[in-house]
Amino acid sequence: MIKRALLSLALILISSATAFAQDGDKVALRLYADQTAAVPGQPLHLAIEQSIADGWHTYWTNPGDSGEAMKIKWTLPQGAKASGFLWPTPEHIPYGPLMNFGYHERAVILTDIEVPLSAPIGSTFAVSGKASVLVCDEICVPETHDVVLNVPVAATASPANADLFAEAASHIPQPVDWTTVTEFDANEVRVRVTLPTTEAAFAADLDAVEWFPLEYGYVVNADDQIATYDSTTRTLTLRQTRDNTRDIKRLRDAQYLVVSGTRSVIIGGSMTAAAAPIMGQPSVVPAADLGLLTIMLFAFVGGVILNLMPCVFPVLSMKALHLVSLPKAERTHAQKSGALYALGIIAMFLALGGMLYTVREAGEQLGWGFQLQNPAVVAGIAWLLFVTGLNLAGVFNLRIAFGGEVLLAEKHHPLVTSFLSGVLATVVATPCSAPFMATAIGAALVEPMPIAMAIFAMVGFGLAFPYLLLCYVPRLQKILPRPGAWMETFRQILAFPMFASAVWLVWVVAQQGGPTAVAWTLAGMVSLAFAVWILGRQPKRRIWRRAMVVTGVAVLALTILGLNLVIPQGRNDAEVDAAAVNFKPYSSKAFEGALKGDAPVLVNMTASWCITCLVNEKVTLDTPEVIGLMKTQRVTYFKGDWTNKDPEISTFLQMYGRSGVPLYVYFGGPDDTGKRPPAVVLPQILSQQVMFDTIR
Repeated sequence: MIKRALLSLALILISSATAFAQDGDKVALRLYADQTAAVPGQPLHLAIEQSIADGWHTYWTNPGDSGEAMKIKWTLPQGAKASGFLWPTPEHIPYGPLMNFGYHERAVILTDIEVPLSAPIGSTFAVSGKASVLVCDEICVPETHDVVLNVPVAATASPANADLFAEAASHIPQPVDWTTVTEFDANEVRVRVTLPTTEAAFAADLDAVEWFPLEYGYVVNADDQIATYDSTTRTLTLRQTRDNTRDIKRLRDAQYLVVSGTRSVIIGGSMTAAAAPIMGQPSVVPAADLGLLTIMLFAFVGGVILNLMPCVFPVLSMKALHLVSLPKAERTHAQKSGALYALGIIAMFLALGGMLYTVREAGEQLGWGFQLQNPAVVAGIAWLLFVTGLNLAGVFNLRIAFGGEVLLAEKHHPLVTSFLSGVLATVVATPCSAPFMATAIGAALVEPMPIAMAIFAMVGFGLAFPYLLLCYVPRLQKILPRPGAWMETFRQILAFPMFASAVWLVWVVAQQGGPTAVAWTLAGMVSLAFAVWILGRQPKRRIWRRAMVVTGVAVLALTILGLNLVIPQGRNDAEVDAAAVNFKPYSSKAFEGALKGDAPVLVNMTASWCITCLVNEKVTLDTPEVIGLMKTQRVTYFKGDWTNKDPEISTFLQMYGRSGVPLYVYFGGPDDTGKRPPAVVLPQILSQQVMFDTIR
């Protein structure tokens, strides 16, 4: 009977909790549990209620320009552990030129106590703590309160204080994984948030949007907060004056509590200076800060440099070969060919850009080269390069393509031929990304649709520009060698880079889809060669010639339909590859864990279809010298494989203003205070010297 009475008394105590407040105190604390007993091995959810006197206020986790958040030093049973606080949404509390963040009247903070498995059933689970609370009005008064809560330990428990906990939970901001990047310069802090398609209502009333940084000292809290929203890109931009008293370059990321009407969320992401130190190329800065003319210049220069990439240079060589082959009287007619070639490139860039923009608007995290994340597309490009190689090698003469005596000849479909050669140049260029181009395309994806398309068109114009110069500036044609027998040999030599590129793409298919996908890809090549052979046959009788054409077209159609057989099998050899070359497969969880350590971190975002990435790894990252340096300096090396679609890698790329690979980011080791220096984005073309200079 006595034991039952004591248990009843304990249940009464937890429903009203315990609080000790002396006369004159401006805040009273009460402690509540959400269940009638502590269950071993399960968390005990607690609510700490602050009842605040009229006209006084307490403080949030970041108190703002002055003040201090509540702290509690817990005294718990052996083996029990307390978690951090879950703070309710605060309010802005102005005081003269200052702005504080806190609460009036009432606030309920939540926390958990982990009950150890060793807690004896039938015993009392005693929770007590000494709370330090700063409460302010015209003056500030530090108060100390003892909080105590005793609950029985039992195998099961019933809910308690349900209304209080439900109300408290409704005021706790919810963490969301919206892509967030904080940019700062000497004058302003800009927080750019990409809202999901289902969250557009969050920015419906910009006047109702306010925010609170979880870190102190890098924004002028009392200055106006400016919120703007671009519905085209679903980008919510939050701006406030920069406070230069704290060196925020030492902050790796930033989190914010953002309020819109009655809803509040916690967002967070990387921080980057508006003039971040990027080796070997211009800084990655947002489109609004670069200016449209600068972005267009980057797009043009990136397109021009793209001609030097291994996957594009053979195409430019073939185009130059065509100019050499033209009679002098027809050189002026080549200008039309050049214009149509440029038109084909620009049209294809617009098509790819439009598709990329559309799928991103639908909420997909895709970037440049997104189509190559589909093994069927990769196999199709491999087939195209294989057939082009056969054409260049002289196996057959295809009129609407490259190669043969009718290489862009004016006798046969000159308009279509010139246009399709530009389309092909763009298709084989998609695995590559050049310096400046990454910045331009990254900017395009956060601009309105018309501007974005103009940027993509400018990249295409840059790709076509060297050939246009040769077509429209006769003096430049003089630097080309004179026609001769060497041209046939050179044309055949160019077939081998095409074959090599096709082999490389088959290897990419192997990474994406496994052996079965490779088998279907190679079978498709045999089928294409058979179709070309059939179409090349010219029997004397018309009926047989027609039969050959029909058969060849049918084989081509069946081969193309067979692309859907090139499907991924879900294989993942990341751990095997990592063991061989001493890297860790990238994941956001592993990366965040590494940044909490004391070692430098290198992140390599790559893809099997990115030839620039593969060259960088072969000549730099996977060399014994660089691997040895990383081991000596204890560098944690992460490799993110974007060969197939990966939302985590897409998010990382977006944080650094990129929409494609390669991307190399180095995070130096922390100093004596535990802070890391600003992240360094390395150039897209790596060298051993760059790695040595960066790591050392």
